[in-house]
Amino acid sequence: MINPMDRREVLGVTSLAAAASLLGSGEADAEAEGGNLTVHVLDLYSGTPASGVKVDLFMREGEQLTAVKSVVTDADGRSGQLLVGEAFAAGRYLLALDLSDYFKAADKTLPANFFRKLSLEFEVTDATVPHHIPLQCTPWTQACSVLPG
Repeated sequence: MINPMDRREVLGVTSLAAAASLLGSGEADAEAEGGNLTVHVLDLYSGTPASGVKVDLFMREGEQLTAVKSVVTDADGRSGQLLVGEAFAAGRYLLALDLSDYFKAADKTLPANFFRKLSLEFEVTDATVPHHIPLQCTPWTQACSVLPG
């Protein structure tokens, strides 16, 4: 009889897969020189890239939010370039990811999610360098960072 993997093994394996995906993507080689903004969503629940996650980007000026762009992640869980070149400016941004719809579509047996949308607010101080936002998620947890340069 095969012993099922415990939760620590699953998280360890998926974390390694996520790191390998970020390091070995080759996307950095294909990016235009200068500043740009990209997002990569990895589903640690299934151990795969999160394909089909709706990503909405807003720019914040004071209390005003202005919609900038909406995309859906590709088969590799990537947004493509949300902003590039002169369209990418220093300032405060809000990124909203619809994880609930993604996980409901991915696994109909999951209970209702507590997290509907994940909103990340961040500030770009140097828009001349690339900024990448990797997100690792399960139906119950998320981990994210903003990686400039």
